Amino acid sequence: MNEELKILLNQYGIELLEKVKTGIDLSTDFLGEQLPIVAQEIINWGIGKAIFWTIVMFTITAFFITFCFYCRKKANEKMEAENGVEWDGNSAHSWGAIISFCLAILFFVITVNYGVNIVKISVAPRVYLIEQLVKMTKGVQQ
Repeated sequence: MNEELKILLNQYGIELLEKVKTGIDLSTDFLGEQLPIVAQEIINWGIGKAIFWTIVMFTITAFFITFCFYCRKKANEKMEAENGVEWDGNSAHSWGAIISFCLAILFFVITVNYGVNIVKISVAPRVYLIEQLVKMTKGVQQ
């Protein structure tokens, strides 16, 4: 009985190894066929995401620049009406102009960063794919 069990287990083990080998071969073929498509989709997704965020950040930057000019205009009107000077640092409109100008600069820098990403992905897509692969493997290791 013990000898028959060993023979039966060996047969099942050999069958299982053949199935695993066949599965590995099929998955390798599938990966080889799909890898160029997946790489192109990663590149397209990166460009699309960078374009979207560039537009969003540019819109926010334009809003803050417009708000800065509006606050500056209101501050000038108020100061001229009160005492004839053009600018007073104690006015709420003055602080609104200063803060919105600083935020406009911040969002402009972010916009430029996303714009550089668009150029990088367009000019060097393989470098972008390597960076994405490194990000993916770092996430798996942690």
